[in-house]
Amino acid sequence: MPLPAPVPHPHVDPRQPRHDSRPATNPPVFAWRPRRPGPSALLLSRDATLQNGLVRIGGLDTPIYLPPTPLAPGRWYWTWQDAAGRGPVHAFDIAPDALALSVPEIPEWTRRLPADHPRFLVRPEELASLRAALPAERPTALAEALRLADEVLAEPHHLPEPPPLADPARDHAAFLKGFLSAMWDSRRFMKGAETLALAHLATGRADYAR
Repeated sequence: MPLPAPVPHPHVDPRQPRHDSRPATNPPVFAWRPRRPGPSALLLSRDATLQNGLVRIGGLDTPIYLPPTPLAPGRWYWTWQDAAGRGPVHAFDIAPDALALSVPEIPEWTRRLPADHPRFLVRPEELASLRAALPAERPTALAEALRLADEVLAEPHHLPEPPPLADPARDHAAFLKGFLSAMWDSRRFMKGAETLALAHLATGRADYAR
């Protein structure tokens, strides 16, 4: 029995759903690699010729799309269309027991975002009840979080610009040392900012936010 052909790395060929695949979630994520820059469209049908019942989602700025509602179980066919024309048609099957996962489209996400802060982890209308509950329900966790926040608060809140990186072709060791130093310094700085932001969220203290 011949071995199946190797599947290209997704950075080379990101198309999904793959041909003759059975996605685990419904709807699946559609992804492709345009052959020319510019907007593209996703074409979806129950017909292999894409002639009957064609669904066309056009004006896509990025070659990835997640439908907001599940698809009917059974066989489906899809391709994309860009400035170079249509791509190849791929088939996939939606199983009746596939996990239904409905995710609103981006305009709906932004519509649901509150106009006021905070917007992350907790909504504005939940903030008072969170701050009232934390000391009673999670006193140890809150105390540890504030201890870490106080340590960060005492540190300098300025991250100097790192020195220019060495030419990796001339001195790769020096380049790697400079790159790793800048990377870890910036990550530590941002982790401190996150710690202070969460402490402000839990307490409302202005010095944490500032």
